[in-house]
Amino acid sequence: MSSPAPAPPAGSGTVTAFGAQVQQQATALELPSGGQLYLYGFATGGGLPSSGFAHGQVVTANNAAGNIGAAIAAATSSSDSFSSQSAYTAVCGIGISGFSSYLSRFASATQPGPSETATLVVRAPVAGSLIVAIGVASSSQTISISGSAGLRTDAVSAPQGSALDAQIDQLTADAPGGYRFTLSAYQSAPGQTPQYAAALLGVFVFTPGNGSTSVAVAPLPAASPLSPLAAGASRSRGSHEHEAGTAP
Repeated sequence: MSSPAPAPPAGSGTVTAFGAQVQQQATALELPSGGQLYLYGFATGGGLPSSGFAHGQVVTANNAAGNIGAAIAAATSSSDSFSSQSAYTAVCGIGISGFSSYLSRFASATQPGPSETATLVVRAPVAGSLIVAIGVASSSQTISISGSAGLRTDAVSAPQGSALDAQIDQLTADAPGGYRFTLSAYQSAPGQTPQYAAALLGVFVFTPGNGSTSVAVAPLPAASPLSPLAAGASRSRGSHEHEAGTAP
């Protein structure tokens, strides 16, 4: 198999996202080379142990059984991988170029339950900032990402009824200010074990720049856990804001 085509050049002052994809029944992903930063996510069946991503800074969501059910990473490598004993896996990714700095926020839902909702509000510092949202969920959960006007889906895994799900969305800020994103997840297949469920939402805000310098990937902020709820209830809470990387 040939390698993906290089990333398209980013014009001055324009943040570019490229190469978004989701691969099911896979534990590795290769994206087009030439980007400043790459974002990855994975989800598993949740019933057996898994490792975090091999490259970059990683945020994980462990389920009630103590296993990693979902993870998101930021890395400078155009390929990444993880290992899992689970029979069900999915990995997603997207490349970014043309920015000067970025911020990230995360929220997770890891307590047993039939459904959960995680909401994050992020601030775009200037018009033209690119906002990328990644949602991943384990154990037969179907997810959707909704948010502010202009949000569009770049990549999504199999439709409702899949053993897991992954989705990547983006929007370009039309003005400075706050933008809201919500991840909804529910167990869509019968007979699933609630203790294996975990959902993770990550939102990245990229400030436009010339994109000509390398990125120092700082540790990502931990995901804010959501409170346990009774059956049928939803969960919603945002994590703290953190400057996660800067192009010097």
